[in-house]
Amino acid sequence: GGQLCLKEHFRCVEEIIQFSNHLCYQGQVRPLRDSSTSKLEPHVVEHRVEGQCDGNNVNRKESLATASLIAAAIKQPEYAGKTFGVGSLLGDDQARDVDSLLRRHLAPVIYEERRIVCGNAAPFQGDERDVMFLTLVDSPQEGPLPFRDQPLFRKRFNVAASRARDQMWVVHSLNAERDLQ
Repeated sequence: GGQLCLKEHFRCVEEIIQFSNHLCYQGQVRPLRDSSTSKLEPHVVEHRVEGQCDGNNVNRKESLATASLIAAAIKQPEYAGKTFGVGSLLGDDQARDVDSLLRRHLAPVIYEERRIVCGNAAPFQGDERDVMFLTLVDSPQEGPLPFRDQPLFRKRFNVAASRARDQMWVVHSLNAERDLQ
């Protein structure tokens, strides 16, 4: 009936799990996976685009960038055999948009071989991918974004970020100096 708190983490390299460790576990989680076991570097990649969230929770420029980055990665030797996931942190519409782009431009056999999944945090619960792409979707309408410190957002961010084994890409349209509180 109670909660069991994670104390050790073996899936992600340390650079990836540290985000969740700070956000949700007050630094109590001990990363067990040595970063040298992953040849993909850097382990966390920030990719900013000049996009805007529309009224349907889709940021088309982030969708295009995410799909393009995955299609390009698949062609690179260091990503040979790697699996991919796309997590949308603001609902399902963005994930469906990225999924549609990928299915249009990748052969079905590649899609299956790479175990590509696009969704919000829920489809990734208990799952993992070698490389995760997180698309933030959000962009300010008037002034800085509201602070997203509610438990729902913490859980989404934690699940999405901690699914990546080797590398996590954060695709966003935010200017930290202007758009964040």
